[in-house]
Amino acid sequence: MRTKCLSLVAVALSLLFADSTAAQGPMVGVEPIVVTLSALPPGNVFERFYPNVFDLAHPKKLTFQGAVTNANLNQPAFVDLWFDWIDPADPVGTPPRTSGIFPIDLAPGASISYGSPLGPPAIMYTIPFCPPQVSIHIQNNGPGQPVIVDGLFIHECLIPEPATGTLLGMGLMGIAGAMRRRRTR
Repeated sequence: MRTKCLSLVAVALSLLFADSTAAQGPMVGVEPIVVTLSALPPGNVFERFYPNVFDLAHPKKLTFQGAVTNANLNQPAFVDLWFDWIDPADPVGTPPRTSGIFPIDLAPGASISYGSPLGPPAIMYTIPFCPPQVSIHIQNNGPGQPVIVDGLFIHECLIPEPATGTLLGMGLMGIAGAMRRRRTR
């Protein structure tokens, strides 16, 4: 029984140290996006690439929250939004991986606020690791123009807080103590 208790304590301590030695650097990037998109190239696309914490052990959550507005009062606008990233396991020259397209259809003069209390939820996508670079793309496919985007691109490496490991370790030690007390009765 003592061996089981010591094993649980060892597991708890290893989890605690694993959490505290996770990737260093900014875990959350918050990038403001304020852009006006025409219906014709080259002004119909917004794309930005952002450096990122590289961590193969934790997932990355990509989020867009904000307003997308069709300023044209006579024609609808059809907007596409997508996220992409470079996978270091891919051969050099391989196109970036993509989330797939999130279509945003706007009636003339319409605005949609993603992630606001009265609007639809923020647009989110999670990838299984934190790549060295992530990006957001927003494209106005027309015919309505201009389309105004005012929001945030948030990219977050989902590394547990060190307190999570501490709580887990304390819980495991409590279980070990309870098992020990049960055995001595």
